[in-house]
Amino acid sequence: LSDGSGMTVTIAKYLTPSGRDIHKHGIDPDVRAKLSSDEAQKLRLEDLGTKKDSQYRVAETTLLKQVRGAGTVSKAKTFDPASANLPAALPR
Repeated sequence: LSDGSGMTVTIAKYLTPSGRDIHKHGIDPDVRAKLSSDEAQKLRLEDLGTKKDSQYRVAETTLLKQVRGAGTVSKAKTFDPASANLPAALPR
C-alpha cells in the first residue's frame, strides 16, 4: 500500500478427496485417541510428538499396523498431483 503497509488475502482451500471444503468444519478422525485430563496436565510442549505423548503413540501404532498389513501401498491411495481434485478447488 502507499504507506508501506501490506495486506494478505488467503485464497487457499483445504479439500477432502471428494471435494468437500473443511474450512470451519475440520475432519472427523478415523481413530480416536482420547487424552485424559490428568495426561493433558502432565504433557509438556516438548513431549508432543514423542513417545511421552499417548495420542502420538496411538497414531504411530495405527499407521504401523496399516503399513505392515498392506504389504505394498496402492498408488490410488497416495497423493498424485496429476490427479489432484482441481475442479473442486477452482472457482466455477
